[in-house]
Amino acid sequence: MLPMRQLRPLFLLLGCGPPSSPALLLPPALPLCTKTLPAEAQATSAMAASLCTEANLSPTIAAAPTLVPEGYLALAPAVRFSAESAPAFPHGIDFTLPCDLPPGKPSDRIVVVSQRENGSVLVTPVSNIVYEAAYHRLHFHGDELGTYQAAIPQSAGTEVLRHFTFRGIGGVSMGGFGSSINFWRHPDRYDAIAV
Repeated sequence: MLPMRQLRPLFLLLGCGPPSSPALLLPPALPLCTKTLPAEAQATSAMAASLCTEANLSPTIAAAPTLVPEGYLALAPAVRFSAESAPAFPHGIDFTLPCDLPPGKPSDRIVVVSQRENGSVLVTPVSNIVYEAAYHRLHFHGDELGTYQAAIPQSAGTEVLRHFTFRGIGGVSMGGFGSSINFWRHPDRYDAIAV
């Protein structure tokens, strides 16, 4: 086996750089358009953000003021996605936002904050959230254009001493809905839920 000093000219000659080059260690980037959208869907990118939809529109991607509510930490600037005429999106929209997760914060606690047309700011329920650490971006699937920002609770990553109550709640059909609502309104009262 050749020592590294003898391999270095070979790597440089091939244009690869040394084996410790970060470019060689990056995983392949995730596609901007997922398989939830039809094959004719097209992506539009700007400012390290993108959107992908099958609707024929000319979207605008621009910077926006910070949206993060109290108790949350912004992971990147807010981004506004808009279009002159916003048609219906039968299969939704794939979004990509810039996202720089601080050390010690778990990626499974990242949330998407949005601003509605009436000006209210809320943590938005979105699907298919994937944090792509190598490229510092967050992918998710939403249903409308608007202003979005990646955030994380300030308490994320801190250990919390859990007090178990050894109580659970469950229900079937309407009872399942009622038990779900009760559980989410009073998470400190229950350890488990069955629906």
